[in-house]
Amino acid sequence: MPRGLDKLDMFKTKRNTEKATYVLSRENLFPTRAQGNVLWRERLFRMMSQNARSAVDYFCLQADQVVEVGIRIEL
Repeated sequence: MPRGLDKLDMFKTKRNTEKATYVLSRENLFPTRAQGNVLWRERLFRMMSQNARSAVDYFCLQADQVVEVGIRIEL
C-alpha cells in the first residue's frame, strides 16, 4: 500500500490500491535572463529542484499507476 493511504483507514473506506491511478504534478524550471534576477541563483535552484526526491518515490507508488501533468516555469 502506498505510504500515507493507510491513514485513510480511520474513515473506513473501501479501496483497491492495486487498480488506482495517481495524478501528480511535475514542474520543469528554466532559468531566464530577466532583469533583476541573478542567473547563478536560478541555476542553483533548478539543480536543487531536479535533485529532489520524486513524489512517486516518496509515496512508494508503482510507476505504471502514475500520470504526471507538467508545466514549464521560467524563473
